[in-house]
Amino acid sequence: MRLLLHDMALMRQLRERDQGFSLLEMIVAVVIVGMTTAWAIPEFQRGTAQSKVDRYTKNVESGLFGIRALMGAYKESCEINFNSTSESGISFETSKFYQPSELLEVKQDDGSRRDNHALDDCIKEIQARAINQDFNPEQIRMVQLEGTRERNAVEVASTSASFSFTPPGTTANDNDMTILIRSTEALKPWATKGDGSSRLVTRCLEVTGNGQIFSGQWRDSQCREN
Repeated sequence: MRLLLHDMALMRQLRERDQGFSLLEMIVAVVIVGMTTAWAIPEFQRGTAQSKVDRYTKNVESGLFGIRALMGAYKESCEINFNSTSESGISFETSKFYQPSELLEVKQDDGSRRDNHALDDCIKEIQARAINQDFNPEQIRMVQLEGTRERNAVEVASTSASFSFTPPGTTANDNDMTILIRSTEALKPWATKGDGSSRLVTRCLEVTGNGQIFSGQWRDSQCREN
C-alpha cells in the first residue's frame, strides 16, 4: 500500500512538471530579462560611443606628433590659426564644439581639400622653407588619418584661437593649446547621469608652449591625466 501511494505521488509530480512553467515563474523570468536588457543596451551604447572618441583622439594625437616632427625637420614654426576658418563661413569660438571637418580636418567628404583652414599659414611657412626639398602639403595635418568613420561620431573644440608649434630647441611659447574631443551623443538620455552631466568622457590633448603633447580627460576645465 505504501509503495502504491509513493508511485501515485511520483506520477502526480511528473504530470505537474509536464505542465511547464507557472504564470508566476514566467512573470519573474520576463522581469529579469527586461531588467538585464534595460541595463545592457545603454551600457553597450556608451561603450561603443566612447570607443569612437578614444580612437579619434589617438588619430589627432598622432597628427600633432607628426607636425612636431616636421617642425624639427624643416627648422620652421607652424602657426595653427583657427580664425582662418571664418573665411569658410565658420565663426570660431574657443571651447565651442564643431564637426571635425570644420575645425581640424582638411579633407572633405567628397575627397577635396578645404580652403581657408587652420593650417594655411603653417603650410605657407613650410613651403617657403622647403624650396629645394620635396614637400607635400598633405603632410601637414592635425589628424593623422582624415575621413574616418569616427569623425562623424565626435565633436571637437579648441581652447585657443591660435597656437605656434616651434622647432625643438627654440624658445618656447607662452600659450598652450588644448583640443577637446567628445561624442556627438554625449548628452543623449542613455549617456547622461541624473544631474544631466554625461557619463561619457571628454578626451583632451594639451600641447604646451615647448611642444610637449599630453593626453587626458577634460574635467573641471582642465586636461587631467587618464
